[in-house]
Order: sequence, then C-alpha cells, then structure tokens
Amino acid sequence: MLALLALNCRAAIVPIQETVFTTNTFDTDIVGGAIPYFDFPSGKFVASPTAYSNALFYDPALGFLSIVHTNNTGDLLLNLAVAGAAGQSIQAYADKFVVANTNLTFDAVGPYSIRLRINGSNVLEAVAGSISLSGQTNRVADSGSALTFNGVAIGGAVTNSAILQTLYYGGQYGFSASSITPTNIHASNLGVGTNDLFTVPTGKRFLLDLIIASTTNTVSTTNAHTLLGTNGIYYRGSASATITTNNNTSLSFFSGELLFLEAGEILAANISKQGANLLVSGLLFPNTISAYSAKVLSLNSGDNTVYTCPAGKAAVSPTLPTQVPGSPCVTGSYMNSSGSTRVVKCYVVPSGGSPDSTNIQFIKSISNLQTASFQASVMFPGDYIVINTDSNAATQWVKVTVAEIPFP
Repeated sequence: MLALLALNCRAAIVPIQETVFTTNTFDTDIVGGAIPYFDFPSGKFVASPTAYSNALFYDPALGFLSIVHTNNTGDLLLNLAVAGAAGQSIQAYADKFVVANTNLTFDAVGPYSIRLRINGSNVLEAVAGSISLSGQTNRVADSGSALTFNGVAIGGAVTNSAILQTLYYGGQYGFSASSITPTNIHASNLGVGTNDLFTVPTGKRFLLDLIIASTTNTVSTTNAHTLLGTNGIYYRGSASATITTNNNTSLSFFSGELLFLEAGEILAANISKQGANLLVSGLLFPNTISAYSAKVLSLNSGDNTVYTCPAGKAAVSPTLPTQVPGSPCVTGSYMNSSGSTRVVKCYVVPSGGSPDSTNIQFIKSISNLQTASFQASVMFPGDYIVINTDSNAATQWVKVTVAEIPFP
C-alpha cells in the first residue's frame, strides 16, 4: 500500500526532446522555417507576438536575427530587425538613449518629440514639426507653405514686406522684431538751455532714429542742437540747426548716422528760444543684443584707439534705420566741440599692424562744432580704428556703431 502511495505522489515526468541542428538545416528544422517568438513571461515559443512580448526570432528569407520588445499595451518599444531592402534596420522606441555615459542623451519628451542633450544641456529639441536650438526661442518650423523662423516666413512664398522686416530689424544678427520696443518722446514748449528728453532705462539699449523740431515762438527763429548726457557731463552731438515757426527741422547726432545710447545715458537738446517742440523716434532693445555704439568721450593728443574687433567676431554695420539695408560697411564719426579747429587723422588698421600711411583714411581740419565721418568696411578679429587729434582739449568725442557677428 505504501509503495502504491509513493508511486502516485511522484510528479509527472516529461521527457526532454533533444534536437541537434546542422548548419545547413538550422533555419528549416524550426516551426514554420524560422525561430518562433519566445515570450519570456510565459516561457513559451509562440507563433506571433502577444500583447506583451520580449521576442527573439530568425527570418530565413532575410537571414537576420531580430529582437522585439513591447510594453504591456502592445506598443513597440524596441525593434532590432530588417524589414526588407528599403525597410528599417534598427528602431529604438525607448524613452531614453544614452551614448558615452552622460555626454550624449536622446530623450523622448512627448509624441513626435525628441531632445538631444550634451553634458546635461539642451542643444536641440524637435517638437511637433519644429526645431528649437539650444533651448532658446530660435525655433524653425514648417507652416505648411513656407519655412519659418520664430513665426516669420523665411522660405517659400515670402512677401517683400517680410524680407524688408528681416533686414530692418537685423534678424540675421541675432535679434528680431520680438525683442524691440518702438519708442517715441514728445517734448513740448521747451525752455531755454539744455533739456533732458529721455533717459535709457536699466537693461536697455536705445537706437536713436530721428528728432523732428518745430517752434511756437513767433518772434524770432530758434537754434537747437543735440547732446549726449553721461556721468553728469553733456557732449554735443551736432551743429546748430535753425528752427522757424510752423516748420519742422531735423535734428540729429553726427549728421544722422546710426547711434545707440546705453542704459543711464541721456538724450538731450539745447534750445536758444522758449517754445520748441521736439518729437523723437527710436527703438529700445535689450542691452544683450550684438549691436551697439562704441564711444570714446575723451581723446588724448596723438593716437587714440576707438574700437577693436574682438576675437572670433566680424564687425559689420547693423541693418537698421538710417543705414542702407544690407550694407556691411562699419561707419563712425568724430565730433569737435573743443572751441577751435582740430587737425584729425583716421586710420583703419589690420590686425597686427600699426597706424601709418598704408592704412590712413583721411587727414582733415575740423572746425569747431563740426563732425567728420569715416568708413571702416567689414572688420575682422584684431582689426582696429585709430583717431589722431592734435589736442587733448575736452569735448572731442568719437563713436563707432557695429554689429558683431561670428567670424566665418
């Protein structure tokens, strides 16, 4: 009786069938002429992927061993396979792919979205048909009819106005209409003497476009000129202009050349008779843009370096108001309000050179309250501008307006 009970309690013994494959018959001796899917959760070979599959299979027609992994809802996460001569070879759908430790990372951040990061910093993000570079608002997208940059068409059916706007706002130099605040200043019935018109706010840079002057003084004409105020000192910006009743006159700095004022600097005007009305137009930028006016407000007798193009940059003219759109030529100006005529020389010196007869631009006698303009063309790293004056008399000053872009 005990022997019978012991026999009945034994587990069923399933014989193991051993199959030996030769090299030539490996792919034909398995079910259907291929290794079937092996489902690890169930531990069974199956004829096709199940809802949750970690599978290894061999396709004799392609001669390729493939691996498939899906999640518990059947979504394909990893497919290392050959789908045919023109098909995919490797498809990786995991939510993160890391190469070389943390140096290069691909993240799936949403439907149809991928982010490339190097050393933890976002370098490129592609989201729903657009690309963002360096995690900034530099977004390239397809509107369906044209390629766009930050929403502005840059390809396809681009209108003339869009082209002009890109030139006008200097989009190719790293700033666009979205970073600009159009600004106007109305100053009415100004009194005699120096009148502050506008102080540039903190964190901003102001591009002066135009000053229009008129007067309500019906007794006599009014004389006026512009000034730049900084650190409690006012520097004259132009010769005197005559304003007559019921007529407008343009005031400017340096004969209307491009001028940026920095945060805290003051735009001012000097009026000879009561009653002047001034209308100022300009653009406020963040002070981080790549365009600005380099100023030297105190000149020594002899050579004065007023601007040097920095390493890794090329200096060009911003394509902004008062300049020829698209012109790359750097321009600058010298103002003489020293009280006497000054002899002034201008040099545009190649990197490593010295001011001499091979790079001189001009020698001029500049009368009191007059300006002299110069052109420096496109400047490369290390190129610099020198102004030589025959006196260190105060209130001579120079400005050079540039946009600094990456050197090719």
